[in-house]
Amino acid sequence: MPAYNERCVPKGLPPTGFVGFLDVHAGRADHAEQLLDAAGAWLAARGAARAIGPCQYFSGQDMGLLIEGFDQPPALFQTHGRPGDLLLWEKAGYRESAGLATYRIPAEVIDARGPGLVAAGDAAARRLGLTARSMRRGGADLELIRTLFNASFASSPENLPYDHDLFHHIVAPLRPLLDPRLVRFVERDGRPVGFTLSVPDLNELLARMGGRAGPLDLLRARSRARRIRTAVVLIAGVLPEMPMGVAPVLFGETFRGVSEGGYREIRTTWVHDDNTAMRYLIERGLPVAPDRRYLLLERALGES
Repeated sequence: MPAYNERCVPKGLPPTGFVGFLDVHAGRADHAEQLLDAAGAWLAARGAARAIGPCQYFSGQDMGLLIEGFDQPPALFQTHGRPGDLLLWEKAGYRESAGLATYRIPAEVIDARGPGLVAAGDAAARRLGLTARSMRRGGADLELIRTLFNASFASSPENLPYDHDLFHHIVAPLRPLLDPRLVRFVERDGRPVGFTLSVPDLNELLARMGGRAGPLDLLRARSRARRIRTAVVLIAGVLPEMPMGVAPVLFGETFRGVSEGGYREIRTTWVHDDNTAMRYLIERGLPVAPDRRYLLLERALGES
């Protein structure tokens, strides 16, 4: 399915549309090429010069084509797929645009490294004059996350600002299931300057239901969510005017929330290959290797 909205085009890039939700029978690769060609034609007719995928509706939602880690179950917001999917996109003229990775931090790493990371974060906070708190104001804190995220990544052309309606539409289904201990803010002189947002992995709950959730299951989801033992780190950000050293504070606060909530595993959403600072913190600081790898693909429209 294609989607195009001029407001969702990253700054400095040509008019870009997004393609996703591709699923075809394993033996009908020709259908994939026909669908992707039709999606490209639809986007080009609306002014797009290139297409990126797989994405749901734009680059701020579920994205990426799984290329490694098919034996690992996806966490919340992680896309899944089949080993032959990359060939389907390549036959339709798509080529690599960016590499992404997700990480799994098991209980033994949390136990071994978590207390030290919390202590290091506390020391950095004292040095920088920072304080930290968990979520306590419901919708007001969710709106604070939106504004902090937009300000933190304002200079990054790959990240688009979330407008109010879109952001709250995305988080609305999660709001009743949020664990306030996993939502952390860092403040300086009472002013919020950074945040980290993690959520319970609802896929763990769906797996217990056999992948099927009826109306009664949905009503019980909130109470059952308290038994989820995996946390998924979604997004984090720091205001650009802050000095170096805030990232270890956020890292420590993430582990503090995980410990306070009794979670025994951490999964992440996508970390871009060019995000060397975050990759260093995870791969050298913990250390853990990526458990799943993804590609974002692009195609110039008008090419066959």
